[in-house]
Amino acid sequence: MKTIAVAPCVLTWSLLASVATSCTTSQRRSWRDTPCQAKLDFLQAVADLKALESNNAYGIPNFDDFVRIHFDNSGVAHGVDAFLPWHRWYIYKFEQALQIVSGKACLTLPIFDWEYDAGSELYAHVLETDTFGSSIGVRPNGRFRGCVDEGIAGYQGIWSTTVWTNGCLERRFNQNYNFATEAQVLAIVTNSSVFEYFRPALEGYPHANPHIFIGGHMSTMHSPDDPLFMMHHANVDRIWAIFQDYWNHDQVASGSLTSDQYSSNLDAVLPYGGALTHGDFFHKTGTSNFPTARDLHHSHGGIVSVTYANDNLALLLEDATDTATTRYADTNNVNWVNIAPSQVTTIDCSSSPVDPPVAAPVASPVASPVASPVASPVASPVASPTSSSGFCTPDGTCLGRNGGCSSDCECCSNKCQNGSCKGNRRFLQAGPPEFASSQARERWEDLIEQGVGPANAIKAIAREDCNQRGNPVGAPAEWIAMQNMQDQARYFQCYPFDD
Repeated sequence: MKTIAVAPCVLTWSLLASVATSCTTSQRRSWRDTPCQAKLDFLQAVADLKALESNNAYGIPNFDDFVRIHFDNSGVAHGVDAFLPWHRWYIYKFEQALQIVSGKACLTLPIFDWEYDAGSELYAHVLETDTFGSSIGVRPNGRFRGCVDEGIAGYQGIWSTTVWTNGCLERRFNQNYNFATEAQVLAIVTNSSVFEYFRPALEGYPHANPHIFIGGHMSTMHSPDDPLFMMHHANVDRIWAIFQDYWNHDQVASGSLTSDQYSSNLDAVLPYGGALTHGDFFHKTGTSNFPTARDLHHSHGGIVSVTYANDNLALLLEDATDTATTRYADTNNVNWVNIAPSQVTTIDCSSSPVDPPVAAPVASPVASPVASPVASPVASPVASPTSSSGFCTPDGTCLGRNGGCSSDCECCSNKCQNGSCKGNRRFLQAGPPEFASSQARERWEDLIEQGVGPANAIKAIAREDCNQRGNPVGAPAEWIAMQNMQDQARYFQCYPFDD
């Protein structure tokens, strides 16, 4: 395989299993913003986990086991508040399994940030011929549109799945369903500060539409058969983390959580049984217990340690609230969500072609088998951005500061907390948010000039976009029933809010 020079970040299996590393926090970022070699490492790890036998010396679930765990626990992980914490732990453990099978402790789960591709679903940035397969890379002989014969599914010749007998991964690409736009997602984040309303609004239209659009296995409870599933749910978790950060839920200690942060029993155990004997992989480190919603409230600093890095949606939210009294940048927790300094662009890997990974039977590790899964690393704070000088305007506003409180930032001492200046980017007027849609950008400027506040402007753009499309329902009745959300069907409307 042709390699691309990247910063070294590879550990042996024995080191990965026994010591804490510098990669104690998963730095998740968009697939389009992922370096080329990191993409190859991820694809290879997925292929290797798929080829791994269920009964393996690592003592971890293989790819198909993860699919079965999702199916076996589908009734307790969908249509209820547990949807978000259950999947947070599920994808985190999948990420750990990839790190173990690859021997790369720094490997992270990329994000399929589908809101960026709304309106151009067939050309979504993850639908590449050489990686996950394009929207035309299917053979029309499956139950739905056809069997995928490009990308990761094609690397093994046939990507056999846990359900149906066609011996392939199937997709449909149903163009009657569109991804939620950036404005729709931001409207959900900013509309209400309580979990009770946020969770169904996210689980409804935004979460459902990528499943239904891609179709095939993705439209069933065996959806993790499709490698896009984990990246899709990384995006769902990222949006939850942004919501938590925006409403300062990140600042609430685990012992002080209320119904604002989680509207069901915080201490109810989340089950991960099934899938042969690998349920213990999902136990909290050093225990024989599955986690609770309380355990999983914190995206960073608890039993999960994830930072959403160079985040474009957070940048839009920062720019959108820059005209408000309380700005997102003022309270942004860089350990949870690191705001992109500028519009995120796509890394072009086509100029450095590489051979695709080929899945082969994964050899047992040389070291003696480890009886228990690799421990969750002890979280360590992500370093604050590099300090830089700032200066103050006559009204006491600090401009241009970044990172820790320096002498140049003393005029902003009221915005300092625990020795650090709040926010991680700029504090001068940022200009309008750079929505992917030019229509949304133009409408934003009109609304702000009319004196409409940021949160209402976001909702207005989302509402107008949905109305132009007839405010469609984002999933068929069968899907809504499968998700146990018949009594929450309103949240599958493109625009679900009462104005």
